[in-house]
This record gives sequence, structure tokens and C-alpha cells, in this order.
Amino acid sequence: MAALVVSEAAEPGGRNGPGRGRVSRGRLANQIPPEILNNPQLQAATQVLPSNYNFEIPKTIWRIQQAQAKKVALQMPEGLLLFACTIVDILERFTEAEVMVMGDVTYGACCVDDFTARALGADFLVHYGHSCLVPMDPSAQGLRVLYVFVDIRIDTAHFLDSVRLTFPPASTLALVSTIQFVSTLQLVSLLSCSLQTAAQELKAEYHVSVPQCKPLSPGEILGCTSPRLPKEVEAVVYLGDGRFHLESFMIANPSVPAYRYDPYSKVLSREHYDHQRMQAARQEAIATARSAKSWGLILGTLGRQGSPKILEHLESRLQALELPFVRLLLSEIFPSKLSLLPEVDVWVQVACPRLSIDWGTAFPKPLLTPYEAAVALRDISWQQPYPMDFYAGSSLGPWTVNHGRDQRSHAAGRRAIGQRASREKTGALRKALRGRAELVCLSGPHPLADAAPEGAAPGSGPCAPEEQLRGWWFSEQEVDVFSALEEPAVCRGLEEALGTVAQALKELGPFDGLLGFSQGAALAALVCALGQAGDPRFPLPRFTILVSGFCPRGLDHKEPVLQGPLTLPSLHVFGESDRVIPSRESMQLASRFPGAITLTHSGGHFIPAAAPQRQVYLKFLDQFAK
Repeated sequence: MAALVVSEAAEPGGRNGPGRGRVSRGRLANQIPPEILNNPQLQAATQVLPSNYNFEIPKTIWRIQQAQAKKVALQMPEGLLLFACTIVDILERFTEAEVMVMGDVTYGACCVDDFTARALGADFLVHYGHSCLVPMDPSAQGLRVLYVFVDIRIDTAHFLDSVRLTFPPASTLALVSTIQFVSTLQLVSLLSCSLQTAAQELKAEYHVSVPQCKPLSPGEILGCTSPRLPKEVEAVVYLGDGRFHLESFMIANPSVPAYRYDPYSKVLSREHYDHQRMQAARQEAIATARSAKSWGLILGTLGRQGSPKILEHLESRLQALELPFVRLLLSEIFPSKLSLLPEVDVWVQVACPRLSIDWGTAFPKPLLTPYEAAVALRDISWQQPYPMDFYAGSSLGPWTVNHGRDQRSHAAGRRAIGQRASREKTGALRKALRGRAELVCLSGPHPLADAAPEGAAPGSGPCAPEEQLRGWWFSEQEVDVFSALEEPAVCRGLEEALGTVAQALKELGPFDGLLGFSQGAALAALVCALGQAGDPRFPLPRFTILVSGFCPRGLDHKEPVLQGPLTLPSLHVFGESDRVIPSRESMQLASRFPGAITLTHSGGHFIPAAAPQRQVYLKFLDQFAK
């Protein structure tokens, strides 16, 4: 049996990257043990929870059992606390763990409170209702954290009809939401796919985009972090209840008309924001701060709200200017609390920027955000529009949490799209499949000038070494870079990539299967779709294995994958800690293949080949060896 490998090069896999992370156990994602998944008593117990809220109870039980957790802490926003006791009863009944509810207020993903959980003796934390904003290393902290987004089902058809009745055809729209409506953990049946699905359904009638502010998911916005829209966007539609997150987007995009669709009341309304009043108040606070003699720095201690890195930056700036300051640690910031220190002339809070923006006028002394402190200290001029980039990778300066992240990722991404490390990526898999399958590696058609990836060991894999890094296609016109999670303006070099695969199939084949990794998996899926559509260049293989795959984005080439189901037998492999291609992207791709088998592992962006995964590979391949 032979398989053509369409792979990627050494991608930045984070702490769980190749040769660094450990895969503790592989399993089929849709094969939570039957004694859990099909347990009639468990099914009856979960019936008391709302049917349109997905609390992922079977998965939570399975993870607690896998971790052999003894004490589990549950953390959730106030809107979900009414379900907490029911969830505790279920988890304690079906696991051997003691379960407790953390009662402190939880405003967002920044409030994940692993510190308190560990202090209470917990070895497992379940955080409900938010995405993973703060990376954690369980091996270093002794606490495993499971994020449950709580996906919610709504009437998607009504949402689409409301958009159609509000906006004329050919309008240019942007769709944004909170994590409950953009995650794709249960892609097929839950609303979590609604935002992406809505974008596809509306695309025939409108120019629709789902903007992204990395490291957030496409379409996801936070109360402190939102993407900037291009000028051609005529309106933004926010899917969600409440205004807090939408206001963040409105502040960052004051010239874009904003609409909010409440999925519970089923009302689509035009929303407004008093930009002039807000900016006048913030500029007045900054002007007052410039004459301050003493400063106070507040580090928020509500979960992970406070950033020690930002605090250190502020301290260094004040020390350089010889301005005296005091440090204050607070979980909640109230005017009455700060009034106890009247000698402080101005406060800078490293917690939630919206506290200053929304409530700053309620404090007797100026209460600045780190960005506003930078303006007051003349490190940067006042920005128009007001920046909402607190967690953005591409931000204005070191007064934001992830400043510099995009620059580091951009440099790593240039190494990532090369092809040399196809051999490193597939080396362990080649050994795992020895005697059962032959892997024939294929390099991309586009040479790159970058040096070899850090840590690459020559000759460590099954494919012949390449003299130069090579890539498949690029998402920018002038720079050899590729972003899997953004809608590209161009797909430069894609036709050459397809031609390279077609030539290999013709000259090196026939092949039984097609194996793709990362960008190569997206290309392999596209090849399968084109072959199924009758493209003579791409005879359909008997199967495909797609590792860390994603639905290819772009102006032309994603349509064959998204138009209809792909009938080819497929195995989809992805890591739960993959920060290059998040697991939801791989799940979305898997949903295009009816009957797809999915294999998850706890690691990051690499091809797993330990004993548990080897069993799944061999079982999948055995059906084609008969």
C-alpha cells in the first residue's frame, strides 16, 4: 500500500511542538467509552439541563477519569451558575472525584482562576463559557484545565432571514459574535457553526466577511479586543445577547454601522454608541494624569486578569521618569476602595480596560488603562479610533498582553510553510507503519530563502533531504507567508501547487491514499474535492488521512470543499493543544466527510505516532488492505 504525503514544514507548535510535547493517550474523538456515552442513567441525569446548551458532560466525565482527578473545581459566569449544582451532582455520581463550585465572579476568559483552584487542592479545573485565552502548562502547574464553551443552539434560519430583510443585496457585511457562536466543537448539530454557516449562506447575496483579531477565533470578539474593519465594510452584525462585547467592536470601528441580533428575543436592532462623550472623558483623565505627582498601579487578581508583564513595563517607565508610585493588588476595583489612599493622584489599572472606559468617571481620581497611561507619559500619541487591542497579537505597544506575538508568529510562519521538514514530520509515522504502508513525500513547488527550521535534524525522516525550504501557496501578494485562519486576499501559487500534485499522481502513482499535514491537509482535501467533481488530473484515491487540517480559505479554491459532502473514506487527526491549527478548524474539515473517523491527541501541531495512535492508523488502513 502506498500513500502520497502532502505535508508541511516545521510549524511553530508551541510548547507541545514536535519533539517537545508528549502525547499521553490517543483515542477516537467520537468514541468516548460506550459505558459513558451510552449510559442510560447518565443520559437521564443530563435531561434536566437545557437541551440547547451543550455542557459536554460525557466529555468532562471522560477527561476527569483520564486525569484520575481527585478534586475538581467548576468555574462559570453568573448566568450559568443556576446549573452548577446539577452539574456537580452528575459529575460526582459518575466519577470518583469531589467536585466544588468556585463562587467568585467570572467576567470573561481572563478570569480563569487556576491559582485559587490549586490553592483549594483541585487537580482539575473546568472553565465554562469562555475560550482559552491564557495558555497553561499542566505539567508545570499540576492542574489540568478543560474549557467548555457551552455551545448554544438557536434558530439560525430566523437570523438569516432577519439579515436578508434588513440589508439590500450586494451589501458588504461583517459577522462577529462570542465564543458560544463561533466555536466548532460540535460542528454538525450546534449553533457553534452558525456564524461560519451563515457567512456561506449569505455569500451568494452579500459580500460577507468573518474578521479575526488573533489570537482569537475568526469572528470572536472580547469586551477589550476587537478587529479593525476595512473601509468597504458597510455594516457589522453581532450575534449575541447584551451589548458589552459589541461595544468593544463599535469603539474600534466608530464609522461602521452596528447591528445586534439577539438569539433569544429574535430581534435584530441597530445599536449606537456615544463615541464623543467617551473620548472626551478619557482625554480629560489623561490630561489630569500628566500633572500627577504620585501614581498608583493596580494589578487585578481576579483570575488571570492582571498581567505582570504590563505591570513591570509601567514600573520601568515610572522609574525612568522618577515618578513615585505604589503597587496595589485588587480582585475588584471600587471607588470607595481607592478613596482610602487619597495621596495617590492617578491610578493605572492592569485588569480590564473597560473598567476605565465604562466607569472611569465614577472614580474621584483618574483611573487609566495601560494604553492611556502610555499617552499620559507621552510614549504614544492619542489614537483615533480608540484601540481595542488588549489581547491582540498585533497591538500598539508593551502596554498590551500579547504585544509582539504576531511579529514572532510571522517570522515562524515563514519557516512553517516550507517543505523540508516533511521528513521530520512523518519520520515517526513511517516507523509506525513499517511493513504496512509506503510513504512517498512530495515537496511544494515554491522555493523559499529562509534558513532551516530551528532544531531540524538532517536525515531524521523517511524522505530525501531538500536543499531548500519550499512552500505550497501563499496568502499575501508580495511576501511568502501563509495564514490558515484568515480570509486571504490572494492564493498565490495555488495552481502551481495543484500542478505539482497532479504530476506526482501521474508519474509516481498509482497511490492508494493521500496523506496531508497542515497546509498540505487543506491541499489534499481540495485535491479530493476536485477529483470527486471530475477533474481528470486527480484520480480519487481509496482513502485520505488529514492531520491538523482545515477547510482551505480563499477567493476560489474553498468552494469545491464546501459545496457538498466528500464521500472518500477519511481519518482526521488533530491535537487539542494545537495553537497553529486549532482543533475546531480540523473538526470543520472533518464535517465535510460523512462517516469521517477522527483521532485526537492531547499534544500540539505534529503528526502523532505513539502506540495508541498507531493502533488507530492500522485499523483504518486494514480495511483497504483486504
